[in-house]
Amino acid sequence: MIGKNKCARPRARATRTRGPRVLKAVLAVAIAVVIPMASVLAPPQAPGASAAAHAVGYRSAAGDWLGSWLNGGHYLYCLEPGRPEPLGETVAIGRQQWAPSADDAARINWAITEHGQTTDPNVAAAVHLFVWSLAAAEEYESHGQPGDTWYVYRAPASERGTILANLAAIRAQAAGITAAPATSSGGRLSINVDQLDNYKGSLTVSVPTDGAGTVKLENAVFTSTGTSTIAGVYDGAVLKIRGVPPEDGAPYKVSASGDWPASGYTGDVTVYASGPGQQYLAGPGGRPRSIHLEAEDPLTRTAAFAPVLTSQVGSRYPAAGEPFVDTFRFDVAEDPATGLRNSWPRNAAGEYAPITAKVTVYSTKAASIVPGRKPADARVFATFDVTTSAAEGPTVPYTVTTDELVEAGYQYVAVSTIDVASQHPLVQPFLLAGYSWTDGWGVASEVSTVPPTGRSQATPLQAQGLPVFDTANLEGLIFEGVQVRFHAYQREASDEPLFQSADPEAIDPAAVCTTDTRIHSSDPQRASRVTVSPEVVDFPVGVYDWVFEILDADGAVLWTSPCGPVSERTVIERVLVSTQAQTDVLPSDPVHDTALVSGTVERGDGIVFAAYRELRDADGDAVCEAGNRVWMSERAELSPGVVDRMRVDSGETRLQSGTYWWVETYTDADGEVVHEGACGLENETTVVRVPALAVTGSDGDLVMIVALISAGALVLGLVVLFIVQPRRRRRRREQAE
Repeated sequence: MIGKNKCARPRARATRTRGPRVLKAVLAVAIAVVIPMASVLAPPQAPGASAAAHAVGYRSAAGDWLGSWLNGGHYLYCLEPGRPEPLGETVAIGRQQWAPSADDAARINWAITEHGQTTDPNVAAAVHLFVWSLAAAEEYESHGQPGDTWYVYRAPASERGTILANLAAIRAQAAGITAAPATSSGGRLSINVDQLDNYKGSLTVSVPTDGAGTVKLENAVFTSTGTSTIAGVYDGAVLKIRGVPPEDGAPYKVSASGDWPASGYTGDVTVYASGPGQQYLAGPGGRPRSIHLEAEDPLTRTAAFAPVLTSQVGSRYPAAGEPFVDTFRFDVAEDPATGLRNSWPRNAAGEYAPITAKVTVYSTKAASIVPGRKPADARVFATFDVTTSAAEGPTVPYTVTTDELVEAGYQYVAVSTIDVASQHPLVQPFLLAGYSWTDGWGVASEVSTVPPTGRSQATPLQAQGLPVFDTANLEGLIFEGVQVRFHAYQREASDEPLFQSADPEAIDPAAVCTTDTRIHSSDPQRASRVTVSPEVVDFPVGVYDWVFEILDADGAVLWTSPCGPVSERTVIERVLVSTQAQTDVLPSDPVHDTALVSGTVERGDGIVFAAYRELRDADGDAVCEAGNRVWMSERAELSPGVVDRMRVDSGETRLQSGTYWWVETYTDADGEVVHEGACGLENETTVVRVPALAVTGSDGDLVMIVALISAGALVLGLVVLFIVQPRRRRRRREQAE
């Protein structure tokens, strides 16, 4: 049986609440007539009077209350189950332990704070049972049955299971609650300064709480966020920081301050009294006060830094007519006086200090570039500035392209400088005093050379087995280390006539220069104005195209001649035959033809010579055929081997007066024609002349000779007439007798 006047509200006072509360009271009385128990949910605000009022929970048919009370905006809970309800003026009288132990008081504090400020009657009822079970354990268990069973009967039967389940969950969570001290002490912030870079450092946090705090920096920002304030900082955190010096670049220190809310609950509750003899109420108790820590740099930081750069020309070997292109990357160097290599300065917004480098590009005809030794002929080709941006600073490359164009025959050298006088006045204080830096003359990455080009002439025609070569005539600057390499490419066999052009640079469309057609490559050789390739003697019969490359000292190809110029074509034939016949002879003179044979003579090769009387067709072309052939030699068989201008004679013959054309025919062992001379060549023409018998003119010697010959003939005739003829007549008479 439930006892009376134990946190129970007398029905006679239910009508004291006006307005909506009167209606709720009437409804509650009506419901109490129908059912034994009912729940009450009061609005979550304090009543007009300062007396506590029923808030969230259940009231039994007997008028006993299970749940929270409302006063001053807080939900409160009865502490003494055996005393009358707190219906009088309610005031807070301070914090008290009100439990057998500080830990139990802390658990009551936790339960009222974390779970008791609710509008859920099943949770409020569970909190009420939990508070009584700790604050008044003896009374709570004095009814011959478990206190939970005894007091939960104040709630409707349909809700009791939920209330007890909530109570079990609260007890399980409360098991880990212990009383925390009202004040927290200890903890430390430590700032570390990077000994090689004063802009870098770290902040170490040691704080006696599990809670997260907030830290604020002066003259620095956190690297992870770029801000001076960061939240969610726990004990043991090590945070990287970046110094932000004053705008005047003066030496400075970084300081830090942090606050952490203390964790846990104090072993007390706020106790409320309502009048003599009435039950005391409990509200949320205390929380430990927050922790505040501060720290400052152990050393003064310097803001000075030493900007430098590296650069790389866009092309080591640009072609004539291209712009000069250079790409710059900025960095910082070590201060030789202090050993510091400070980072690039940034302000609190993360913007980088802008730095300007001045660049001068020189041109020179010097064949070699020696670092630190600028040649006398070096002339300024272009000048420009390179300035880093505030947004990206030294983190990105900067590329500059000049309006000026490079020319053949020159090397180009860029020289960069950074000095304090060239910087913005706001940036100058951040540089070392009197700072000046230059990369100097002749840095390899800052040199662009316009490579030489050229033209070439290959052996146009050669006999198999005899040497062929290519000759390159270079134009432009032949700089130190430049080399030349030659390649030869063989064409596929074709019956098509060769492309012909008077222009030696004209491209033969039949030329194909690929790795598949390459038959020969020379070793790189030192370049000169006229560079001749090594001779090659093993090319088979065919047509070849030459290409030459210009290389640097490392073997990188700088320029390649085109494939297919007529001047770069070589034709290899098995043999080449040149001939020379006698020209002017008399009918009585023997005549012959002579052939000079070069190339590869195979076993069974031979030459036949033939002479043809001059004959032309209707078009005026020379004709050499059987009908006008006047003589043919025996076939001269040749000794096999590689020969160079081997002499072969036709043998002698005599020809009547007239003009004759000689033709040589070179055949192999099978009678196949390997070479046949052309008909009507000037060097293969023989003219047989008859001397003239009469000559007119003023040549006295010739007239005298003719006269003497005539006189001699007359004398001879007289001798025959007067001496020989009489003797013949005498001989005939003697024979007649």
